[in-house]
Amino acid sequence: MPRLLRVGGALVIIYSRSRGPLSLAALRVHTRSPFPPPPTARMMCGAPSATQPATAETQAIADQVRSQLEEKENKKFPIFKAVEFRSQVVAGTNHFIKVQVGDDDFVHIRVFKSLPHENKPPALSSYQTNKARHDELSYF
Repeated sequence: MPRLLRVGGALVIIYSRSRGPLSLAALRVHTRSPFPPPPTARMMCGAPSATQPATAETQAIADQVRSQLEEKENKKFPIFKAVEFRSQVVAGTNHFIKVQVGDDDFVHIRVFKSLPHENKPPALSSYQTNKARHDELSYF
C-alpha cells in the first residue's frame, strides 16, 4: 500500500514491495511537485521569447514585409538583413526583428503572422527607426 508524505512542498509517494517493515532496498520513491518548472525551462504563454540570433526563417519573414516598410518610410533600403529576433505567441505570432538597413543603421520591426487557417500574409504591425546595433530589441 502506498504511503503519502509531504516533503518541502512536494508530494512523495512511497511504495513497498513487502508487507513487513520498510527497508531501503524495497522502496520506490516518486516525487510530484505542485510547482511548475522554472520559466527558463519552457516558454510562458503570451510572453515574448528571449532574444536570439536571426535564422533563415526570420530573414524570410522580414523579406515579406520589406516593401511595406519601404513604402511607409518612402525610401529603399540598400541592406535588409535580419540580425536578431524575439517571438510572442498570441492569436498568431508576433515576430520582433532587428533589421540592419545600412552600415550602422538598424530598424526594429514587429511582424504579425496570423494562424495558418486564416490564410493571410505576414503584416508589418509597427516599427522603430534610428536604432543602433547595441540597442536592445524591445517588444512594442
